[in-house]
Amino acid sequence: GGRMAISTTTILPSKALDSNLEWPVCMRMFEHLDEIVSICDEIGFKNVRIVDAESPLEGLEIPEEEEEDDHIGATEATEQKGQKKRFKIHGRYSKEFEHLEDMDMDALCKVVTVYGEK
Repeated sequence: GGRMAISTTTILPSKALDSNLEWPVCMRMFEHLDEIVSICDEIGFKNVRIVDAESPLEGLEIPEEEEEDDHIGATEATEQKGQKKRFKIHGRYSKEFEHLEDMDMDALCKVVTVYGEK
């Protein structure tokens, strides 16, 4: 028995990485969002749910277990007040990834948390 929760970046179901373009290894490793549930089912997880990292966790009931000390080694994210920067990955550093410069990553990728039980 047990449970798992994994946060990961995925490629949206209606999107695919254009094979005519060069993609960074990190993006080639993103799983397609519409394939995650079947992968988890195949390896024995039940009650698999995918939660959008941008959405609240309301309605997702997680069974209570003994309190664990899982905050050890955790880091806090910090934000600078009033500043929202667009992170640029590879596009401005490497010619082969220039196509990423103007690409809307939110239209291509989604960060999710995958929850499942054994």
